[in-house]
Amino acid sequence: MTALRFLSSVLFVVCCYMQTFASGFGLIKIPVAPLREEPAHEAEMGTQAMLGTPVALDRIVDGEWWELTMPCGYHGYIHVSSIKTLTEDEAGRWRASRRMMSTAASAPLINEATGRAAGYAPFGSVLEFAGHTSGSGLLLLMPDGTRVVADEADFTSLEEMSERRPGSETVERVVERAFTMLGAPYLWGGTTVAGPDCSGLTQLCWREAGVILPRNASQQARVGIEIPSIEEAQRGDLLFYTSRTGRVDHVALYLGDGELIQSSGWVWHGTMSIDTDSGLKFYARPVASIRRIFAAENLPLLADNPLYFNLSEDTD
Repeated sequence: MTALRFLSSVLFVVCCYMQTFASGFGLIKIPVAPLREEPAHEAEMGTQAMLGTPVALDRIVDGEWWELTMPCGYHGYIHVSSIKTLTEDEAGRWRASRRMMSTAASAPLINEATGRAAGYAPFGSVLEFAGHTSGSGLLLLMPDGTRVVADEADFTSLEEMSERRPGSETVERVVERAFTMLGAPYLWGGTTVAGPDCSGLTQLCWREAGVILPRNASQQARVGIEIPSIEEAQRGDLLFYTSRTGRVDHVALYLGDGELIQSSGWVWHGTMSIDTDSGLKFYARPVASIRRIFAAENLPLLADNPLYFNLSEDTD
């Protein structure tokens, strides 16, 4: 038995190193994959990657961890079991294919061949379109090629998502997404609607407007237009807070009229005004800075992301 286990370990490592030379491009092949700060299961989780998220693969570390970069620019480590590697040609074909993004909190997936459950697609997951069923179902391809059936109401075409632009007319989409997360527990590094951290919440919300915000609050604080005071803040603006050392350590979504929604302990709707009869929980921390996304230029748009699209083919 010991010999068999040793042989299995050797074969696993060999397979990992074969993947090293397979491609610099991969897709997340499980519903939610943790991205670690170090190549170890016990390491801190820095963020999460959803099913079908494209990633830039750098190298294999310690025989079983991919060092990689996310579409938002975040860098870290994911276990090889969570990644489907693609060759350069396969990656180009995937980027040019018709794809669907999950816009449901959790879209159930059914294996077309067996009729059994095949997992789920959290909000932000991306799967290739393969057709329609006779009813209201979508046929989609998992990263490993498995054909699954999903409810069409749970998905929006990636093309449509990429055509969205942040503007005053898209702010309500952003705010509505935030309210779908009310009551969700705070999770450090979380980027799902089931448990986001503070910047995970704002990143998820602004994806509704075709924007891929950076991962951390300190990075998001450098995006968009600076607003000088809370009196000039508008619905959809990002509110930033700093630690005693002056480091940005928290972000919330402004709702207007002194109200905000944030992930702090859990996702909750609060007020910055102590003199109010709204019944909302009071948030006492002073706002350090405010950024406006919907009126800004040079934003990190989904449409401009080279992991999602073959950009060179779209230019003259």
